[in-house]
Amino acid sequence: MKNITIIASESDNGFDYCTTEFNGEIEETGYTLYHYYDQIEKISRLTAGGNYRSLWANENEIEVYDDDRGTVEDYYDLMDIGYETGVEHIYTYINGEWMVTNRDQDGTYKPFINLQEFFAGQPFHR
Repeated sequence: MKNITIIASESDNGFDYCTTEFNGEIEETGYTLYHYYDQIEKISRLTAGGNYRSLWANENEIEVYDDDRGTVEDYYDLMDIGYETGVEHIYTYINGEWMVTNRDQDGTYKPFINLQEFFAGQPFHR
C-alpha cells in the first residue's frame, strides 16, 4: 500500500491541495515543507501542481505523475478525502504557518499542530 500524504494551502476558493507518495512523517515531509517551502509563491506552485511521487527541497526535482489539481472549501473536506483514501498525514499552510495532523491509533485525525512548535530548538541541516 502506498503512503499518500495531502499537502494544502489556503487560496481564494478554499484550499488548493496536492498529494505525494513521499514519506509523510513529520521528520521527513514536515521538515522539507517547514524549512524549504516558506514562500507563498513556492507553496502555491507546489499545491497547485497535482500529484507527486516525491517531495524535495528543490521543486524542480519533484516528479509529477498526475497533474490533476484539487481544491476544496475547507480543511474538513481535506480530512474527508483523507478518510476516503487512507491518508495518514495532512499538511496545511494556513495564516502563514505550516500545520499538520495525522491519525491516532483509532484512525481518527488528531488536532492540527504547528510545525514551528514541533521543530523549535531542533537543528536545521541544509
